[in-house]
Amino acid sequence: MDVRSCELEGVMQAPGRAREFVAKVLPEHPRLDDLQLLVCELVTNAVLHSRSGLPPEGRLTVIVARSPSYVRLAVVDEGTEDERGPRVREPAEDAESGRGLTLVAALADTWGHRRVSRCRTVWVQVNDDAPGGERSGPVRPCTGDHLVPARIPWYPVERGVHG
Repeated sequence: MDVRSCELEGVMQAPGRAREFVAKVLPEHPRLDDLQLLVCELVTNAVLHSRSGLPPEGRLTVIVARSPSYVRLAVVDEGTEDERGPRVREPAEDAESGRGLTLVAALADTWGHRRVSRCRTVWVQVNDDAPGGERSGPVRPCTGDHLVPARIPWYPVERGVHG
């Protein structure tokens, strides 16, 4: 498995930088558009809803793990007070936010979250497209965190992009 990561400041420019990082790491992936949208949603949530978005020291890490048949994206943030973790919810019709994880659940082949100490990892898995443009796996949220590679929450990260 090829694993690459980058550490970003928890600022509103972070989602765009995360999209650029994914495009750089996976330029020819058949579902690159989905992967960029997914990382954008996960990073936006980390900036808006975790300690990673608190100035001046808030940071988050984006991890891309590529296997021959799928990609896992993980965003490790500095956690929240809420122990329940992220969840799909039904926002009010006129709400301006609250639909991000609905989008994540629709685009990812599976997704989940894991809390390790104070940090939180939210991850998605995107399977490579099967021949004919069909998805190679069912679309479903995962209730556990057993699909996260064991090294992802503790993957050593230095400042900046590396891999």
